[in-house]
Amino acid sequence: MPLERSRRKVTQPKKQEPKPESPLSFKSIVGGIIVTVLGGIILAYIIQDAKFSSNRIESATTPTSIRTPSTISTLAPNSSQVTNSSTVAVSVEDKNTVGVFDGDLFISVKFISIRFDTVDAIIGSPGCVNQEIKNMPIGSVAIYECGKKYDIRVGAVKWRNTSIYSAEFYVTELEN
Repeated sequence: MPLERSRRKVTQPKKQEPKPESPLSFKSIVGGIIVTVLGGIILAYIIQDAKFSSNRIESATTPTSIRTPSTISTLAPNSSQVTNSSTVAVSVEDKNTVGVFDGDLFISVKFISIRFDTVDAIIGSPGCVNQEIKNMPIGSVAIYECGKKYDIRVGAVKWRNTSIYSAEFYVTELEN
């Protein structure tokens, strides 16, 4: 009897393909958290940089003069022409008006920017032309003149809750 060779097919072991990683795996979750935190840090840096942009502050503190019976000029922070010691601290909520010095001067706040710490307001006096100031940063000074001369400083921008904002002003009546 002749010997028969068996014809067996020789197979090599199959290579195992790596399983795709689950989106809920520990590695994927940690990677997502890291990317989110880094994105938040970068965004916070960009916003912080924009907050102190020199263009915004320069445009708000450029001296202006209007030829009407009353004059207002915005001066650089910490500039002082105060010669009278009677200074009144006034807190004005957003979209409200407050009278100072027995109604001789009023300040109406139109808009408060908590993000940029600036105030848009109208300053006026009975019988005089009102003057509007825009993007006035904390520490800047407005001089309003109509018969009497006033130094109006933005002292602070505050908020009590998500919908109530106020601006604090320091108002001094100057000697003419």
